[in-house]
Amino acid sequence: MLSGCTPAVADYPAGARLPLRVIDDYEFVWMLRGRAVFVTPGWSAPLVPGSVVLIPPGFVHGIDWDPARPSRHGYVHFGFMDVPVAEPVFAPMTSDNPIAGLCAYLLAGGPVEETVRFLVSVVLAEPVLEPVSGPLAAAVSFLRSVWAELPLRRVTVVELAAAATVTRGYLNRVFQAEFGVSVAPRWNGCGVRGRRRCCCAPI
Repeated sequence: MLSGCTPAVADYPAGARLPLRVIDDYEFVWMLRGRAVFVTPGWSAPLVPGSVVLIPPGFVHGIDWDPARPSRHGYVHFGFMDVPVAEPVFAPMTSDNPIAGLCAYLLAGGPVEETVRFLVSVVLAEPVLEPVSGPLAAAVSFLRSVWAELPLRRVTVVELAAAATVTRGYLNRVFQAEFGVSVAPRWNGCGVRGRRRCCCAPI
């Protein structure tokens, strides 16, 4: 999946510009300091801390960095996705998703491919129509808080049951019914689809 690029940060002086270009792989870009403008031949969009943009291969774009002060951004290139996209995708970093934690995890030296796959799945996630409630809401809220800091940390059934104030057996049953995966130890290895459904479920 990865095209040989290690996640990194880049600094630009005030007023710097990245001319229009085309890349041959996918790239995530997120601002760490300062502001910028994502520029295309037909439109532009702001880039600010607290959001991430997924740039697809073959898309003509440039970036005008902050005109008033130096800026810093994080980025990572990767080779392909399960569902290709043709247009840039902008996504906010909020308390309802683990995007900020995933970006920080990449820069901190976390496992790159698994983290990028998880990040892609969250950025491209379709909204879940039915909110979760009761014990599930408490468990999902706890998972979000953990994965916002350490996105791939193993979360035990004991921790989740304690957060939801229910027994482990009951929590297993309701997780299985709602998300199609047990909250038992194999939940931690269920892959990005199960994690995405949990992290993006409204509560």
